[in-house]
Amino acid sequence: MVLGIFVGALLMFSNLTLICSVLFGEFEIRDYPKDGMDENNWAGEYAVEKSSLAFSIMCMFLTILYAGFAGMVYHYADDLLVENVADAREESLRPSDP
Repeated sequence: MVLGIFVGALLMFSNLTLICSVLFGEFEIRDYPKDGMDENNWAGEYAVEKSSLAFSIMCMFLTILYAGFAGMVYHYADDLLVENVADAREESLRPSDP
């Protein structure tokens, strides 16, 4: 059950980062110059647009990473559970420290 909750959380985070990636990639984000700044020489809008694109790419990378890890955990779930039971059995057979 714990493994299913973990895989479910990974898939939820994967979907969340996918939505963030689409939002930051598609919507136009603008930043306007403050009072006293020259609008002709102001490169702030380009910087915000570029950082939005970088954040979109990072979110897409995290989407792929989360979904891939969730897929691997789901694929190897039986092996992980068997290894966990074997580790618990081995740990219970060890003598405790005085």
